[in-house]
Amino acid sequence: MECPQPESLAQLLTSDCDTADDSPLWDHLETCRSCRLELDRLSDDPELVRWREAARTDRVEESELAARQAFVRSVVDNDTDADSLRAKSTSHDNGIDQRIIAALQPSTVEGELGRLGQYRILRLIGQGGMAMVFEAIDEQLERRVALKILRLGRTDADSQQRFMREARALAGVKHANVIAVYSVFEADDGLSAIAMELVEGESLQEVLKREQEIEPRQSAEWVAEVASGLDAAHSAGLIHRDIKPSNILIANSGGRRVAKLADFGLARFTSVSQKVTQSGVLLGTPSYMSPEHIAAPESCDTRSDVYSLGVTLYEMLSGEVPFRGALHTVLQRIGRDDPTPLRTLNSLIPRDLETICAKAMLRDPKARYGTAKEFAEDLQRWLADRPILARPTSKFEHMRIWCKRNRSIATALGTIAGLLLTLSAVAAYSALTIRAADKQLRIEKQTVIQTNAQLKLAADDAAKQRRIAIESLNDLVTKVQVELASRPGTLKVRESILETALKGLEEITENADSVDIDPVLIQAHIRKGEIFDLLGQTAQSVSELDKARTLAESFFESSPNSDDAKRELGNALVAQADVATRRNALDDAKVLYERVLPLRDDAAQKLPEDFNAQKSLFLVLQRLGDVHRLRNEFGKAGEYYQRSLQIAATNKEKHPEFTSASRDVSLALERSATVAMFRGETSQADAGFKQALALNQELLANDPGNKIYSGDLAYFSGNLARLASARGEHQEAIQRAQQAVEFFKIVSEADPQDTDAKMKLGGGWLTLHDVHFAAGQLEEAEKAIQTSIGIDASLSTADPTASKFAMHGAELCNILAGLQARLGKSAAATTSIKNSLRFLERCQKTADFKPELVEPMIAIQKNTLAAAELAAQGVETLTDTAGVNPELLHIARVMTMYELSRVGESKRALDIAKSMGPSQLQNPYVAHASLLIVARAYAKSYANLTQHDADASDDAKQLAEAALEGMKANLLSALSSPLVMQNPAALLAIKNDLDFAGVRELPVFLALFGLPPAKP
Repeated sequence: MECPQPESLAQLLTSDCDTADDSPLWDHLETCRSCRLELDRLSDDPELVRWREAARTDRVEESELAARQAFVRSVVDNDTDADSLRAKSTSHDNGIDQRIIAALQPSTVEGELGRLGQYRILRLIGQGGMAMVFEAIDEQLERRVALKILRLGRTDADSQQRFMREARALAGVKHANVIAVYSVFEADDGLSAIAMELVEGESLQEVLKREQEIEPRQSAEWVAEVASGLDAAHSAGLIHRDIKPSNILIANSGGRRVAKLADFGLARFTSVSQKVTQSGVLLGTPSYMSPEHIAAPESCDTRSDVYSLGVTLYEMLSGEVPFRGALHTVLQRIGRDDPTPLRTLNSLIPRDLETICAKAMLRDPKARYGTAKEFAEDLQRWLADRPILARPTSKFEHMRIWCKRNRSIATALGTIAGLLLTLSAVAAYSALTIRAADKQLRIEKQTVIQTNAQLKLAADDAAKQRRIAIESLNDLVTKVQVELASRPGTLKVRESILETALKGLEEITENADSVDIDPVLIQAHIRKGEIFDLLGQTAQSVSELDKARTLAESFFESSPNSDDAKRELGNALVAQADVATRRNALDDAKVLYERVLPLRDDAAQKLPEDFNAQKSLFLVLQRLGDVHRLRNEFGKAGEYYQRSLQIAATNKEKHPEFTSASRDVSLALERSATVAMFRGETSQADAGFKQALALNQELLANDPGNKIYSGDLAYFSGNLARLASARGEHQEAIQRAQQAVEFFKIVSEADPQDTDAKMKLGGGWLTLHDVHFAAGQLEEAEKAIQTSIGIDASLSTADPTASKFAMHGAELCNILAGLQARLGKSAAATTSIKNSLRFLERCQKTADFKPELVEPMIAIQKNTLAAAELAAQGVETLTDTAGVNPELLHIARVMTMYELSRVGESKRALDIAKSMGPSQLQNPYVAHASLLIVARAYAKSYANLTQHDADASDDAKQLAEAALEGMKANLLSALSSPLVMQNPAALLAIKNDLDFAGVRELPVFLALFGLPPAKP
């Protein structure tokens, strides 16, 4: 018996299905196991193909391992030119279709792979199951292109048709966000090729793999660009049918990253009826398919592409596609289920953006955006902070959908509802026919009107009382707290005031649940959240700030042009961002502050003479600068700090009566100077720190008991210590760092319960560690950082609900482990790694635990610990690799190489280096650290081997040169990493690292940093 579903996927399944009926495809799949299995077999999605062939994984891995080993051998033998690649094509399949290489004409330029007509082929830049993409030079037009060549193994009629379809499809679309096609041809040697625009960048899939999630504004910008390009394709009569992250390229264009739509291999013209292939293969990627694409591929139209792009946006925002699993499971869920709401996965995703994404992914094509252009325009409205057209699904629509899914229950409920309506109608009719009741009804109506008026007066009076109460509490919390915070020994009094304020705020919020949105309620929840945070009650703080933001979002949506609504939304977002920053959730904080900035900008432009409006803008700019600085993005941080400095200076000039304006200027100067110091601009940093210090001393002279000003003095002293250290003035640096610690002690001891002051004291000890380390006083550095770790441990124990103390303690333990390794204290270093792991495990029990951040760090620490224990067993164990995890083995060899070079056994260190080969580390941070350690080991080996250069043997000189070349190669590789190139502070640390002391003056080392050779 055949599945009686012509023109649908069921027709592809099996001809002897015994369970087929007239139910929808999704229901049929649930009851028919043979159809599910057959459907899973039919997909050509590479991910599902790999899943299907899991039983053959071992054989695949063995062949891939052989290919990698062959490639490693060719690198070691320096045998990587084009001729060698051709010669080895018969024995090693390293992913390139060697028949393509063999079919190319020989190149006349050394190092190139070959020629194809007018194109010189330079290198492979990408590949798929159907074709390979090479970078090439078009000699006639003198431009670089991407040359897509069909694999010789895919020259069947269907593959050729799909390949040429892509060429025709792309050639007809001219749009900045669609990859351009220049030409298409078939060469005499049987190769088919498309010459396309060469994009400098990467695929969206690669971006997602690296970043997991993409922040909302960037996601919206890229998807809006793709939607615009998609609309151009639709206008040309094309349906793409395979929109997904791997088919979207992120191009570097004019200093910004632009999204471009690519790979039209599955596109079809709207004028041509295109059914599923005769072979029964389900073309495309199921996770991104629309329900109609699955059920009836020939009927899907441009709205199917809108759905797929909506799924892509969903993945960008959440880090995952809506539905995963075996193919039949994915298809069933797409057809029957709604995706999990985005804000359920991440509450920081803006509500309007969630709504736009949900509309694009509605299962009913008629309910989606009608065109890709409409999708793009709604995203552009959101980006411009204008009201969007999409609206959340109404309760009525949810009920309609529920009834459609649950017909039997809905029918019964409908019958009951019908009876109730009938009874109501009869009752109403009876009432209207009784004339005596008419007069009474009018009287009762008038009574209701009068009651409503009284209730409104009561509500207005209640709102007035709430405003009076919140203003009084604001005075209590804000003004009194700020004054007391500057005085030592007032913590208990402040806590008592906060507890009292909290009770008042509880009454305000509990008695206002049934009234309309009132700005007072938003302020009340913000204050409660801030108080809970000050009292160390993290979970309650997060809950209250979420409530404040929800109310503020509703207020803003109802009155988007209201200054009050903008102000309250900004206040709620800033409160959340401040807490996120204090808990080191920098990505969350950045998104929140960036959303606040245009709101604060708008208010400041409307009120240029208003001190508070300008101050609010100053604070957001400062905090955005802080977030970027903590993320090591010093260029962006400097821009925000400079703008905040201009605002603070103007505010100080216009309002000299406010002493806080002077402090704002000093803070902006200090922040700008800090960025200049990290960027190596020591003169600019010195001037900024000294100006900030002079202003701070003026403030202290006028108010010597002010704890806040004293804390600023300690902080400024620590920064001057770091600056002196960067200049090589080590004695002055140590003295200033010791002063900073003493100042921090005074502030902390004045308020023993002040955790923020203790945290800053720990930072002072860390500064002392840094300057001792730079001066080569490693034992003193070890004592200083151990003191700092002790402070973090005590804070983490005192407040187990907050992760920031444990996270900071874990970071310091890693620094200590590296220092102890340099001192030769291997056992102590292993203990420090264990302590770091313990700190991270504490984070798992905190209220603001972020598994996506902490769990990868725990895995890294466990690997590092296992590698350290492996290295401790001796060099001999590192040569017996049977059964050893390759990643652990590599890390252990890196540790051992450094240890051997540290103790002067340079020859043995270089022997270890020869056995390591290319790094197989998966985590980019670990791989980066590994490269730097190896570079340091080479540098120390070189210094050791050249200490007695005049008496050195020829062998020793050759070893020294080899060590220098190895150090250069590894350091160059490390410097090319974005983790370093985007972090000037890391470059500065490498240049001043003690391990490079023996090569610091060598021209080859200076050249890596773009510095001229040292003067004689």
